[in-house]
Amino acid sequence: MAAVTSAPFVALLASSWIIVCLAAEEQVKVTSGSNAVLRCRSPRSADIKTIEWTRPDLEVDGYIFFYENNRRQDKYQHPSFHGRVELENESAIKDGDVSVSLKNVTEQDAGTYVCLVSLKKTRRSRRDIPEQLSTITLTVQEPDRWPKVLQSGGVRNEFAGRMVGLSTLLLVLFSL
Repeated sequence: MAAVTSAPFVALLASSWIIVCLAAEEQVKVTSGSNAVLRCRSPRSADIKTIEWTRPDLEVDGYIFFYENNRRQDKYQHPSFHGRVELENESAIKDGDVSVSLKNVTEQDAGTYVCLVSLKKTRRSRRDIPEQLSTITLTVQEPDRWPKVLQSGGVRNEFAGRMVGLSTLLLVLFSL
């Protein structure tokens, strides 16, 4: 049986890997009143036409953030996000960083955020369909609801917290 090493197969495999890497999913946990950075990266040196940050679970139309032709378009922004969302670093767009900062986060901001980017048409591309590059689940809690280790700036990884607890339990059991 011949090995599957044809050029089309290798190209398909490589492009699938790139899409999996680019469409990142991330969990962001913050306390109410703080700022949250929602990370998203587009191809470096890409000629970006639009940056769209959406929240599919909102019942009312409107973007979290909309950027078109080198300008933010606040008229398309959902009312609850007016004045609270901006590009993390506008000069970094050319390097592919299209992350946004959500200021003064409230519990109502918790949910799923999606970053879509469309590139300007070139001779090779016939259309400029937005490509989903990032999905972020934002969790927001009141400051007093976080475990003490989190309030003091400790690790925000639930698995690490469980491992510390399990290690402590084992240490106590074996020292008896």
